[in-house]
Amino acid sequence: MVLMNRPLRKRLPFSALAIAAAVSLPACGGGSRGSALPEPAPASSSAPASYTGALADTKFTITIPLPKTGSAAARSPQYVSASTTQLRFTLVSATAPGLSTAGQINSFNTTNLGVKAVTLGNTNASGANCPGSGPWTCTIPVRLPPGTDNVRISAENSSNVVYAEQQQTFSVVAGSQNNLTTVLDANVNTMTLNVTSGFCSGTYNVVNSGTVATVGTQTVSVQAAYKDSAGNVIPTNAPGRPVLTVNGHTDDNGGGGYSDPGNLNVKVTQSTQSFSLQKTDGTGSASVAVTVAPPNTNSSPNDGLSFATTPGTTNFTLTSGSAVGSNFLADAELILDGNANPTGGVIHFWTINGTGFHAGSPSSLTATPVAGPANSDVDFPNDLLFDGNSDLLIANGGSGSPDFGNFSCVPAGSITTGANNATVLSNGTLDDPTHLAFSDPRTPANGGFSGDSSVALTNSAAGTYAEVQFVLNGTYTAAPTSRDIVRSGNGGGISVVAVPASATNPSGSYAVSTYDGPSRTSKVEIIHPDGSIAAITDPLIAHAVLAWDATNNELIVASDGRSLPTSDYTKSNIQLWRVNPVSKASGNIATNTDDGGVSPPVGPIAASATGGTTYVAVQVLGGSEELNVYTSNGTTLTQVGKSLDYGASDCASGGGSNPNYYYGGSSVNQNIITALRFLGATNTLLVALESEQGAPPNLTRTTANGMYLYDVSQTPSQPQTGARGCDAIDDVPLGTPTINQTFFQVMSNRVLGAAYKP
Repeated sequence: MVLMNRPLRKRLPFSALAIAAAVSLPACGGGSRGSALPEPAPASSSAPASYTGALADTKFTITIPLPKTGSAAARSPQYVSASTTQLRFTLVSATAPGLSTAGQINSFNTTNLGVKAVTLGNTNASGANCPGSGPWTCTIPVRLPPGTDNVRISAENSSNVVYAEQQQTFSVVAGSQNNLTTVLDANVNTMTLNVTSGFCSGTYNVVNSGTVATVGTQTVSVQAAYKDSAGNVIPTNAPGRPVLTVNGHTDDNGGGGYSDPGNLNVKVTQSTQSFSLQKTDGTGSASVAVTVAPPNTNSSPNDGLSFATTPGTTNFTLTSGSAVGSNFLADAELILDGNANPTGGVIHFWTINGTGFHAGSPSSLTATPVAGPANSDVDFPNDLLFDGNSDLLIANGGSGSPDFGNFSCVPAGSITTGANNATVLSNGTLDDPTHLAFSDPRTPANGGFSGDSSVALTNSAAGTYAEVQFVLNGTYTAAPTSRDIVRSGNGGGISVVAVPASATNPSGSYAVSTYDGPSRTSKVEIIHPDGSIAAITDPLIAHAVLAWDATNNELIVASDGRSLPTSDYTKSNIQLWRVNPVSKASGNIATNTDDGGVSPPVGPIAASATGGTTYVAVQVLGGSEELNVYTSNGTTLTQVGKSLDYGASDCASGGGSNPNYYYGGSSVNQNIITALRFLGATNTLLVALESEQGAPPNLTRTTANGMYLYDVSQTPSQPQTGARGCDAIDDVPLGTPTINQTFFQVMSNRVLGAAYKP
């Protein structure tokens, strides 16, 4: 058994108790080692009431090492429960004359054996003598009769709750040195099954009667985890671990696994207390039943152990679905009440083809609370992306204590099967994350960034961290804080994009727009994985939104100039920047609308990645919120046709002073375009528009609220539908814009983000 120094006694991790016993015996009767457990003989009225024969002074020497961490812990997992305070020795049967009845054995146990106290760091002549500061060598005096003795040894607490136990037959030979060994079997109270899907989910707990999803024939690995009745962890690779059984199987069948109903292949590995599952047909469902039992480590017929509370059987269903298909869209929606207060969120799935938006199957990903609603995987989704495995990455918002938001990742198989498994991550630095970027490991020629599969998120709420990163190392885990951006004065993050790997910018670099508070001093920086920063400095950069131009290999920086303590519209412009190394590629490009006047680019912003002409779409603020589309040659932007005006009133119903409906809430200064996204390497632009009517508490979304698709390279072939646009100043319909609206999908919620898989 393994102990620590005394101050840490109550914090010891639990495992099966391994005992190496050195027994010294004076000359007395003999015996031989037995392999079967003798049953006590029936009581005899003529037998003596107590044992009067010879006794051998034996000494169990128990080594309890200090706890270790990391891989060392895996190699030497022999720990004792943190709650163990005593060892109980009980003679079950013996071959010595005078120990043939139950009454004689009970009398012997009362007189000679029983409880031995365990107090680490103490000298205790009558109990477990464990001096020093650890590792400890505990010596325990036990008097046993010579011969074949069957002894039960239990590790307990002061209330006699058993944490580990073994019952074994020992051969005690008189007049010789007896070295006896045994292993205490762990008394499992609870079992948890942790699934590794092979995708972003990493590990998550299986819910009894729940569903575990995979894609095709992808193997799912499951790790069992155990605790005793005091809540101490039992290492799964320790001697004395339980026997793990999956669908009646306890091994891997020579590496080939077992074929179960539902085309399920099952392999069990006892040494690691784990198992693997594979749907060999790549589709459908199969049932899985998992149990554990005492191991009888020393091959005796009965180790005397019965689990204190039977963990029972964990039943779940393994479901295999197809990979996320092409032309697949996921949107992030915020659910609002009549006062425009958020009440929750949902993610809907769509397939987009030549006839428009088509609801996916399943049609949505609903919230799955993980340790409470503050850690739900989908409660207030703000932004979405797909990673290289088609896992769905979510910037999941939260307004503050207790819900500060998180980074969630839903594995691809959970999307297509509707299982809703997700990893919910928060490293204490997230506070209402609103935008995310993925450092795609594909090469730029294949649509990637030669990245490192990391994820960067911006925190919109004022706090220490304006940008936070996670790295995919088998699973997504929090990156070193050197990869995070700290802002002084309760600053926040605005926008983030991944930057391709180059001689100047290592793989995993990001361009991030932030501000310091309360002065709201704006910064745009390229942060590298080692924490070094390349600043993009210009006096006209103010509260910027960012986009990446993959064709010209440039960063697009759009500053609105208004989100400052005092608005300064002279800082309203768009700039183009090279980043390898940092240098400005353009002058300050002014943004105008058909309404005239100052038109700050308030964002959002998006750039196409077609490998040909770069199109840049950005929301600008004129008399109302409007959409401008430009082409870029790397040094200048040229506007495509007219601005698409989403006016703040209904042109058909009588004027801006008393509109039938308006966009973006009660103020025309709010961003009414809530998301922009080019769909893959195409000229197709998705615009999410917020459109509302009425007034609180009866504010509702109009039939113009929803998602629009435009082919920005084509002139219209049909009249514009939905929110066609009107001039918010004089309520006169604008001329037909020169970008082609192809499809529209009305939505009942506010759409904040979208992810698209080509």
